Amino acid sequence: MAFDVTIKEYLKEIDEAPLLSWNEEKTLAEAVLDHNDPEARDRLVRSNLRLVVNIAKKFSGRGLTLGDLIEEGNLGLLRAVDTFDPEHGVRFSTYSAWWIKQSIKRAILNNSQPIHIPTYMVELINQWRNTYAELESKLGRTVSLEEMASAMKVPVRKARAIRDIVTVVDQGFQHDSAEDNAGLDDAIEDDKIQMPEDDLGSDEELGRAVELLDQIDPREAEVLRLRFGLSGEEPLTLKQIGVKLNLTRERVRQIQRSALAQLNELMTA
Repeated sequence: MAFDVTIKEYLKEIDEAPLLSWNEEKTLAEAVLDHNDPEARDRLVRSNLRLVVNIAKKFSGRGLTLGDLIEEGNLGLLRAVDTFDPEHGVRFSTYSAWWIKQSIKRAILNNSQPIHIPTYMVELINQWRNTYAELESKLGRTVSLEEMASAMKVPVRKARAIRDIVTVVDQGFQHDSAEDNAGLDDAIEDDKIQMPEDDLGSDEELGRAVELLDQIDPREAEVLRLRFGLSGEEPLTLKQIGVKLNLTRERVRQIQRSALAQLNELMTA
């Protein structure tokens, strides 16, 4: 991979920032959460700029220059700093990797040719997804094409066409693969620790979880919406949610844990 002079200078500069120990990360993160400490935020960011570069390299060749990918990844890193809570026991590099990837993928999608879907087809796609999720939950297995056709009251041929379109649309918005995580050494990411989005499962399960939020306690549902940005807004920290709902940070953490447990039960019932 060829680097221009600017990138080379940038890589040399960020290479001077030392990696942080787990205790250092916790101290800095708590300073950001509790006091909005700019110096602590800066140290967390600088010590993880190399992680952004490593991840950005894996998205090269998708319409953006490496410099642009790094810039977008750095925006994700900044969001990670403001939402990271060390009480979860997850290393910051593991947590921030998810945010960095999301920021880069969003930029790639925004730079791509948009997919134009007719209104009637959007309704069919949503109907397919909702029906599939309900049947899968009820049957406890993969739903067949014939079963989907029967549930949607459409011919099998039309159901097959809808399924194919749903597949194409989903693939257009999914850029992750096992290869995206390959090559990051253990010092950067620990594959034994769950990523923050794992609390809500995969992309498909996330959609089901959002639908199930109406079935749990309203306050618990609100905490999850705020924590994970499920209403299209920026995710909030536990402290920010506490201020918004007039609760302590620890109480918000307890509500979040309870809500995730309830969602898991509903999704596996």
